[in-house]
Amino acid sequence: MSVAPESNPDTDSGAAVEASVEPVSSADQAKAEASAILADTKSPYWDSGHHLHHETVANVTSLFTIAAGDTTAMDEQGQSLEWHDQFEAALEPPETSDAYDFTEVSLAEGEEWDADGEAQARDWLFRAGISESETKSLVGRFNEVRFLDDTARDVMAVETETSLRASWGRNFDANLASARAAVDALGPEFKGFLEESGLANDHGAALTLYRVAKANGL
Repeated sequence: MSVAPESNPDTDSGAAVEASVEPVSSADQAKAEASAILADTKSPYWDSGHHLHHETVANVTSLFTIAAGDTTAMDEQGQSLEWHDQFEAALEPPETSDAYDFTEVSLAEGEEWDADGEAQARDWLFRAGISESETKSLVGRFNEVRFLDDTARDVMAVETETSLRASWGRNFDANLASARAAVDALGPEFKGFLEESGLANDHGAALTLYRVAKANGL
C-alpha cells in the first residue's frame, strides 16, 4: 500500500510511550504532557494498530480536558468546547515555515545537508498546514524509514495497510483516496519524495496526510 497516488503513464513523467499514570498538578503541565505525546515520533497515539493506542488517545483527551479547566460548554460527545480549542491549537501550523525544526534529521556518513531540499520541505509542510508537532513525528519517521532496505519497506507497507484497514474499516478506500488527494495537491515532486524516502508506506505519514486532506476538504 502506498499513500502516494499511483503513477499515470499518460500524465506522469522503537520504544512505545505508554499513557501517563502520574497525577497532573496544573493546566499548564497537562497541556505540556499532551503536547509531548503528540510530538513523540513513537507514541502509540499515532499508531492505531498499537495495543496502547486507545489508552494513549484517552490519556491525551484527559490531559487536554484538565488543561481546558471546568466549563459548561460541552459538545454532543460530552467534551468541552474549550478542550477542542486546545486540541486544535496543538495541530495548528506555525505562522511561518521558518518555525519547522529539522535539527533531528539524521544524515548518512558522508551525506551533506541539502539546503534546497530543506526549503522545499518547509514549503510542502506549510502549504499543507502541518503542525510543528506533526513535523517532529514525520522527521522521526523519515530518519527511521529512509535507510530501510527494500525487504523491510515491503514489510512496512503490508503492516501499514493491515493497520489502516483495521482502523478505517469500510472507509479504508475512501480515506486512502483522500490522503492521496493531499499528495496530489502538493505536486509530483512531493510524491517523488514520499516514494524515495519510504514515507509513502508509513502509517504515521498516511494519518497526517488524511488529516490534511480532511482539513482542506479533499
